[in-house]
This record gives sequence, C-alpha cells and structure tokens, in this order.
Amino acid sequence: MGYTVVHSTSHGPGEEGKDVIGRGPDGVPAAFQLKQRNVSVGDWRRIRDENVELVELPIRHPSLGGPRRHRPILVTTGSIHENVFTRIEGENRRWRRVNRPLETWTGTQLLAMFRQHTGAFLPQPVPDFHRLLGFMVHNGHGLLDKAEFDLLLRSILPVGDGAPRPSRKAVSRAFAAAAVIVEYAMAGFDRAANHFARIEAYTMLACYMWAAAVRLRLPAGTWQSTLGITETSLDRCSGLLAEEAKNLTVFGQGSPLTDTFVAPYRATLLVGALSAQGLWHLLGGKSEWFVAMETALGEVIGRLAQQARLPSEAFAPALFLASQYLRNSGDIRLGDALFRRLLAESVLRKQRKRPLRPLWGPYLQVEEAILRDLGKPPDPHDKEAWEEISVTAWPLILVAARRLMRQDLEQLWYPITELHFSEGIPDKPYKRLLWRTERGTWQQKMVPRPQSWQRLGEQARRSYPIPKPLAESPHWLPYYLLVYPQRFNPGPVLALDEAVSAAARR
Repeated sequence: MGYTVVHSTSHGPGEEGKDVIGRGPDGVPAAFQLKQRNVSVGDWRRIRDENVELVELPIRHPSLGGPRRHRPILVTTGSIHENVFTRIEGENRRWRRVNRPLETWTGTQLLAMFRQHTGAFLPQPVPDFHRLLGFMVHNGHGLLDKAEFDLLLRSILPVGDGAPRPSRKAVSRAFAAAAVIVEYAMAGFDRAANHFARIEAYTMLACYMWAAAVRLRLPAGTWQSTLGITETSLDRCSGLLAEEAKNLTVFGQGSPLTDTFVAPYRATLLVGALSAQGLWHLLGGKSEWFVAMETALGEVIGRLAQQARLPSEAFAPALFLASQYLRNSGDIRLGDALFRRLLAESVLRKQRKRPLRPLWGPYLQVEEAILRDLGKPPDPHDKEAWEEISVTAWPLILVAARRLMRQDLEQLWYPITELHFSEGIPDKPYKRLLWRTERGTWQQKMVPRPQSWQRLGEQARRSYPIPKPLAESPHWLPYYLLVYPQRFNPGPVLALDEAVSAAARR
C-alpha cells in the first residue's frame, strides 16, 4: 500500500500501544495496533488504555526525525461491534482537537485492501483471497489443514475436473505464482517455527504441480525451476526440524498438562519426517545439511522410533519410513523390529474380537484419532470405525513377502484372511497426486485362508500403479507417503522398497 515499516515492537512495556510504526506514502508517520479477533464492548474496555497511548503518545523514532502528529490505526482481522464504534467516535471528538483521530481497519476492509494491492507482490491474482488470508493470519500451531490447502492450490493450479486448460505460458506463470503464494500462506506456520506443517505444504505443492503438468502434458521445462525452488525450501525446513529434534527442544511444545500424553504421537510424526529426509538423501535428493548431521540424526530416529505410538493408519507411513531408514543406515535389528510391530498392529488392531485399541482409518482427522487413542469414546453414530477394513496392511504384507518373512506371515495369516483390504482408485492416474479426487472407485479384496507362498511372492513382485513423476523422481516417494497416508498403496510402497534396496546395493 506504499507504507514503509520503520519498527515492529516486541510487545514490551515500551510499545505504548504501537505494534507497528511506519511512514505512509504521503510521508505522514503511522502507528498500528494489531488484534486478531472480533472487538466487543468488553474487549474495548480492556484495550482502551492501549488505544489512548496509541493516539496520545507521540512516536519517538530516529528514522522519523522527532515527534510528529501521526495516524493512529486500530487493525483487527475480525469485526468491531457497533457500540464500540460509538465509543471510539466519542473519544475522537476530543482527540481531533490535539491529535489525529483513531482510525479502524476491520477484517472486511483488510480483505478489500488485500484484493486491491495483491498485484504489487503476487505474480498473479488469487481467486480464493479469503482462504489465503485465513492461512496468513493462522497462529501456525497444529498440523496443516490439508483439505483447506487442497482448495487453495486448486484455485491456483489447473488440476481438477472441469478446470480450464490454459496456455503453456499461462500455466508456467501459475507454477511460479503458486510457489510465491504458498510462502505467503505459510507465514503463520513460519512465525511459529512449525516446520512439519511447512514440509507438508511443500510436498503438496510439488504433487499439485506434477498433477497439472501430467494433466496438460507439459514438458519438464515448464515446471522444473519451480520444483527446484520447492525442493530447496523443503530441505531447509527439514534441516530446521532436525536441529530442533537433535536439541530436543521440539518436546517443549504445548501445555505442560497435556504434553506428556501427546509427545509419543508427535514422536511418530517427527521420526517419519526425519526418516523421509534420510531416504530422500539416499535416493539422490539434494540436501544442504544432511551429511553433517547424519550420525546424530540416526541416533535421534532410533530413540524416537521406540517411543512412537500408532493411533490410526495415518501414522503408519511414518513408522514404515523409519523402519526403511534404520534398516539401510546400519541398525537392521531395530528397523526389522519396527516393521514387524507395524505389520502386527496393522492386522491385529483391526479385529473387533481382540482386546486391543482399535486402529482407526487414515481418513479420520489426526487430532480426533489421537483423542480416541487416549480414551475418548467415538460418537455412537460414527460409521468410520473401520474394524476389519484396512488401507495400509496389504502393502505391508507384500513388503514382508518380498523380504521372505514367511514365519511372520504364517503367524498372522488367520487374522489376515478376516480383513478387507481397501484402496481408493482415482478415475485418472494423475489424481493420485491430489489430496482428494472427485471421481474414482473403492476397491476391496480379501485373501484366501490356504495361500500359496509362491502366489503371494508373485503378487509382491508385480508392478502396481504409481504416478509417473514419482517413478522418475523416487526421492520424493518418502514425503509423498508421509503426507498422503491414504495413498499408502502397493504402488508407491513397493516402489520405495525397491528404490531403497537398489540404492543400498550401489
């Protein structure tokens, strides 16, 4: 909007109601107080003194050349109650005699300003401004809302059914714009140092660019440079996450009253992200930091893997990646033990008759799965219990067959034959790169109780569908499985197992 930021306060006693100090395009100093909520009459009573200081105390900053009358502006992402406006106008009658009156910018005004000025810093218009603004003002805590992020990416990139088929030049601009827009969307997560959520966002961005490229049959030159930037961003985020894990500061998150209970689930996701980066490096992905931290990281992964907990199938890819990384970084015993645990839990915890915690399906929200694993009873009308229906068990069984784990499978075979193995099949192959699909089929199968070991081995050695970009860039497979647990299907799982085995032989 033409303002120059001169100072941003650290919210100490010396801020005098001024969160941001700047100079307007007309040269007049401006001071902003920022709120992230609706302002009720009760809120106004609590913040009135701050606004009195905002208006009446002059700005003291060397860049502004001494005290001058400034524009005081109260900014909120929400609304301001009409009775608060009446009180502000009453104060302004007094303030106009000596100072400038207090201005207000509310959420609807911010959105209009954002639309008007977005061309100054974004490479193309964003159709879904409200969703982007919601991400930008997010406090940055918790996991990425992938359903919302899916909608944001679809508003930028032509990936869905019925999406327009732009020119090659236009879609190339859209790829570049998407990378910039995602950085703005991740601002809140960046402020909160939530590196895991940013890793998820960069993985989805790469997959959606690939989906658009496959759908429109675009040459690699159209998207390769943007993908390179995305890979660099992901690598740096994983490096920051690894540094936190190494120093154990990551366990200082959350409320002290609940953190002890939540830590094992966070450990599962953390060990998955760190293992994904280890496999990324093994499979040829470029990393600026991994070699220097490889030894320390292996120790962290080994320790966290033993603390990990599995509330739902959405966490299964994290443990699978950890088992793969440990097996191929020297700790074969722990890697195999982790895989056996994952295989057994994926089968046995789907049985209604067993006195075990249920293993919820991958489509249940992660937070809800954790609460249920801690003892929260499911809604009696909940149809997503997923007993005896498994998305992740069949790929694990095929991996076990590839590794000739005949004894382990024999011990589990009776409960295995009681399961329905499910897989969502999109109507078009490129849609496996998307978080959700508009059309597809739900495929289910069971296996016979007398099973030929030879027949099972043949199924384990078969080729299964996998998106072409992932086949050509296998170092992305670990992050793809981590971020898309509902796509933990035989294709990408066996492709990763084969790629890791081949890399280890080299």
